[in-house]
Amino acid sequence: MRILADEALPNAPEVFSVFGRVELKAGRQINADDVSDADALIIRSVTRVDADLLSKARCLKFVGTATAGFDHVDLQLLKERGIAFATAPGSNCISVGDYLLSALLVLSQRYGLELKGKTLGIVGCGHTGTQVMKKAQALGMHTILRDPPLLERGHAECGASLEEILACDFVSLHVPLEKSGPLKTYHLIGRDELAAMHDGAFLINASRGSVVDNQALLDVLKSGRL
Repeated sequence: MRILADEALPNAPEVFSVFGRVELKAGRQINADDVSDADALIIRSVTRVDADLLSKARCLKFVGTATAGFDHVDLQLLKERGIAFATAPGSNCISVGDYLLSALLVLSQRYGLELKGKTLGIVGCGHTGTQVMKKAQALGMHTILRDPPLLERGHAECGASLEEILACDFVSLHVPLEKSGPLKTYHLIGRDELAAMHDGAFLINASRGSVVDNQALLDVLKSGRL
């Protein structure tokens, strides 16, 4: 079995060599020729799996992404071709939680803020959002949670409205990118939502970039209001 893996994945040869011969390549450089005779493809978000990439794939049986999000993968295409697929939900939740903790501490120092008693609105309360919540609470912050899918499954603590989230001192985003459907998150935070945040509030987007309308965000940042 030939396994093609992103070279940035730590210990990939050691982990996957029990299944076959592992070859490494920079994720951004993986192309159709590389995949042509691969049995398995292990990637990160920098590799887009689409019709172009798989145009020469003759024996691909499995695609795995070492990320929680999977908007870089054409799932319908994989289904049509009978190629198995797996993601890694929660794989980077501790690291993202540490990043959020660092960001909060840097902002506190830079702007002379006391974090204790401040409110943090968390959108997306899965593995990563939970880590962020625990770290923020350890700093004495009050956390307000929003996660409609978890709310539907009976997690009442995740039922804050978007309006309540936007009223917080800090807003942190931890959602997958969904471009359509009832749980659409594309431009979840747009011009109206940014306008609803109070002056001096902070927005930390730890999701895909387009969860926020970046042009609207740029306009607000230029104004100095957020």
